[in-house]
Amino acid sequence: MTPGQATPRALQGAAAGATLWALDDEAGDFIYGANDGVWRVSWRQPDRPRQRLADLPVLGGIMYAAWLDAASGQLQVLEMREATPAERKRIKLQPPDSSPYVAVLWTLTEGRWRIREARDTSWGSDGSLGPAVFDDLRRERGRSARRADDDASCVRLCDQTATAPAGMQANDAEEWRVLPGSNGQIVFGVALGDGWHVVGPVGSTATGKILHAASANELRLHWHQARLLVAPVRLPAVATVYDFASGARQMLPLSNTAPVWVD
Repeated sequence: MTPGQATPRALQGAAAGATLWALDDEAGDFIYGANDGVWRVSWRQPDRPRQRLADLPVLGGIMYAAWLDAASGQLQVLEMREATPAERKRIKLQPPDSSPYVAVLWTLTEGRWRIREARDTSWGSDGSLGPAVFDDLRRERGRSARRADDDASCVRLCDQTATAPAGMQANDAEEWRVLPGSNGQIVFGVALGDGWHVVGPVGSTATGKILHAASANELRLHWHQARLLVAPVRLPAVATVYDFASGARQMLPLSNTAPVWVD
């Protein structure tokens, strides 16, 4: 990897079962969680020993997202917990068939997890507020893993519909979408489950060729500097990088962690 040259990387030196939490792009570090705690590891200096930041926070619900605060640099964790029967009485559901939750924002301070704030919220069907109740405090330094995942999935990618390009059949996919930022060069197939999901095939409108075959499982599409990273969601998996400038294709090694673009 050379400065200024974006490279897809997966976690290195991480324990089995490690989960990416956040990327500190300025420092060149991954923040991840594993059974043995929360760790910082460098992708720019792979020989630098990993740094243990803290124990895992003890949560009563799910960890929805984690990020480094843009102002303080402190690690934040957003927990989403189903409301208790007593809490349900005070939570107004909007719409009525949404679910009552308590969102809890944790902050890591001097190696200890502290609750910064808790807010009642309703979530789902589909007046979706849920985690967004803390959007006013979610100012990320670098990228949270949640944001990186959203940027590569239908959360961010599936707004612009497309038709099957020349050389591909319309019924090769349930529906087609244009990849944002690709100047219409790339279209991909989506399928409907609990929402729309990227499954492929992924094709080039310039050549009419399929770059990546349709998958039975969901895919993530990461577009950066005229290169496309196609990464299966189900792990372990082999991801593929397509370079539109040179026409080259690179298969990444089989990995138990999902690759993301880093600089």
